[in-house]
Amino acid sequence: MLKSACSDHPIGKSWLEAWRNVAETCGLIYRPGWSKDSYFVGAVLAAIGYWIVLSVAGAVSPQRGTGSDSLVVLSIVLWQPLCEEVFFRGVLQGILLEETGRRLLFGPLTLANVVASVAFASAHLPTHPLLWVGGIFVVSLAFGFLRERLGSLYPLALLHMYYNGGYLLLTGWMQT
Repeated sequence: MLKSACSDHPIGKSWLEAWRNVAETCGLIYRPGWSKDSYFVGAVLAAIGYWIVLSVAGAVSPQRGTGSDSLVVLSIVLWQPLCEEVFFRGVLQGILLEETGRRLLFGPLTLANVVASVAFASAHLPTHPLLWVGGIFVVSLAFGFLRERLGSLYPLALLHMYYNGGYLLLTGWMQT
């Protein structure tokens, strides 16, 4: 109803067009079929290897949570991935993609992806060991590639939540 009312009015039409442009730039468009994408499925399966490598390499600091830390768990598994995806791969990578014309840097990696991944990994420096941050950078490049391939942040937010949930299990946070 609102969409048809807005699209019939000149101001509403321009507002809707502006919103579509912002949503497209930031990856806030839902695109079906992402769960069957072979690269997405590969990223889901790669998480297990990622956690094993970081654990064996000693890049994980054991932590202990309690049942009263459910808000912390919700933050790490739901809120933080959503906010990080919207900011780093939605806004930052989306704007850089438009500004750089999707210029490739290394193989399928765009300049926008590399810059957003450096920023994303750097944001984790204060709270994670350096080896873990290096792993985060590699995962961020894969997530950035998927963002460009799938054109949507929704699957990436779910994937990020999955990775963070595995992180909590790996560090022992959710053990009772």
